[in-house]
Amino acid sequence: MLVAISKTKTPEEILAVYSKGQKNFGENKVKDLVEKYEALPKDIQWHLVGHLQSNKIKFIVPFVSLIHSVDSWKLLEEINHQAIKNNRTINLLLQIHIAQEETKFGLNFSEAKEILFSKEQSELQNINITGLMGMATNTDNPQQIKNEFSDVQLLIEKDDLQNFCGDEEQVYLLFYQLLLNAVRFRKETNKAGVIITAKTLRLNQFRHIEGKYKYIDFLRIEIKDNGIGFDPKYKQQAFELFGRLHNESGRGVGLSLCKTITDNHNGIIKINGKPGKGATVTIDIPLSITDDN
Repeated sequence: MLVAISKTKTPEEILAVYSKGQKNFGENKVKDLVEKYEALPKDIQWHLVGHLQSNKIKFIVPFVSLIHSVDSWKLLEEINHQAIKNNRTINLLLQIHIAQEETKFGLNFSEAKEILFSKEQSELQNINITGLMGMATNTDNPQQIKNEFSDVQLLIEKDDLQNFCGDEEQVYLLFYQLLLNAVRFRKETNKAGVIITAKTLRLNQFRHIEGKYKYIDFLRIEIKDNGIGFDPKYKQQAFELFGRLHNESGRGVGLSLCKTITDNHNGIIKINGKPGKGATVTIDIPLSITDDN
């Protein structure tokens, strides 16, 4: 998606570009965004790309397509509050402070992580965090800009995951650890990329008991990254405490924790990969709590 930044442009100039097929436009001031929304065709997708104050959210929530600059928990709560009043779900990006300028806004990585994996955030039903936004330093040094952006390039493609019964905090921790591994073991020349797919299938609930069968619905989640991969000879020790996929890195705790969480949910976790080809973690987990008898 290409967003044309239309700040300083008149409605007539925007309309000329719109007539050529451009439908996404970005403004950095709420007042200008509202005025141009009212003056221009209603199929335009409007983006707020500048700093947003909480007292101005109510003016853009009825129509905004994507808010690029959410930089606080207070802002997130107010967007959700106004979205409820307008019966909308608002797409947004968390703004990360990556620049070497104090004038730039944004969350640090710890603050963003706390929001993304908090129970409180999951309860905000009228917002949809679709990614991260970082604004680099205003400089002519391309290497500095590259370095500032290097830490936020985790690209996630995912299916809509079906709901399943589980401990919310543990499931958050499970996904957090797997995504952290994708970043930690990315290729130096690559963005960290993750594809999450999901499907339902029927598996034997008593797969570990010979001669006992009861087939129930499981959710199969596959998390595939584009990182450095690993030598298959380490596959058997991957989920052991202090067992590592890479001799020179990691502490051998993360995947062990993932297995413990999966076991707690009567699930199965597996991993496959090749050097230089990334890794794929497959998790089969029951869709509902079952009777083991």
